[in-house]
Amino acid sequence: MQTDWQAFLVQNGAEFKDNRLVHFGNPERELRMALGGDIICDLSHYALLAVSGTDNSRFLHSQFINDIQSLDENHSQLNGYCNPKGRFVANFRVFKRDETTYLRLPEEMVEPMTKKLNMYKLRSQVSIKNVSGSFVRIGFSGKTADKKLAEALDTIPAGINEVRHCNNLTVIRVPGITSSYELYSDETGIQAIWARLDVDSAPVGAKAWKLIEILAGIPHVTLPTSEKFVPQMLNYQAIDGLSLQKGCYPGQEIVARMHYLGKLKKRMYLTRVKSDYLPATNQDLYSNKQDTGSRTGNIINAERHPDGDYAALAVIQIDDAQSTNIYLGDAGGPKLEIAELPYTVKLSND
Repeated sequence: MQTDWQAFLVQNGAEFKDNRLVHFGNPERELRMALGGDIICDLSHYALLAVSGTDNSRFLHSQFINDIQSLDENHSQLNGYCNPKGRFVANFRVFKRDETTYLRLPEEMVEPMTKKLNMYKLRSQVSIKNVSGSFVRIGFSGKTADKKLAEALDTIPAGINEVRHCNNLTVIRVPGITSSYELYSDETGIQAIWARLDVDSAPVGAKAWKLIEILAGIPHVTLPTSEKFVPQMLNYQAIDGLSLQKGCYPGQEIVARMHYLGKLKKRMYLTRVKSDYLPATNQDLYSNKQDTGSRTGNIINAERHPDGDYAALAVIQIDDAQSTNIYLGDAGGPKLEIAELPYTVKLSND
């Protein structure tokens, strides 16, 4: 995180631990505000990779699961990179600006993604750089976020995945439980926007932002879950993150076969669980099929809910999710309750 930006956040009540923003003094209130009010959040827990050069779109199109070549500067998309077995190495949000393609992804996935892309660029005229230090990244979300952001800026994107650029500012509308936006600019620009939005909105830490992403059904692959799930298991066909027409990429045959010939046995669910601890990423889940239980899935992302339990995205055997009880950790662990996602997941290609 840039030193001046961190100092600005501290002046506005931010509390840091190990050089990471934790909260703004009252984490429980922040979780409540995330569900019932307007919130503003530093997004430095997400990094930004810049892929530039004359071949950047063509190169990325050959590597990623969504259609990069049809993406213009007025739109963003969810996307991902698979290994040859069709399993997600990483997933991310993509947008374009000034002929450069940017990948917004969890900070811990920058190094593995950079290594993978550099391995395959060969003679392509492509440069891959971590530019997280060049952009300040914030999120803004809430029931009246549209109105407040429109008052603060000249123009805002209207539809999900639409993008607006103005001078050095990029604004992306992203999926959420209410109107949600990601904003990218330099320190001076973001500080001015933050100061204006902060008047009637609650500043929150990363946990509150991650909670609303979980409730919106938007997963993040991290190191514990990398190379474990095909895109359809994370509902990517339902959230416009997967193109089945774009052509070849690593693992494409397996991903396409799953859609056209296979039967999806696992998929991602939104769940709630009363537990004494935060469910761990990739933690095993069990069903009660047998007296000893049967392993049936894994946690993808989880965060505390202000109601006192935890909200989690979990990949679960479909048959088990529909017919049995699901437990965290082992067959005697806390029981998960299946909740309703804000989108429909088709189980076949009909």
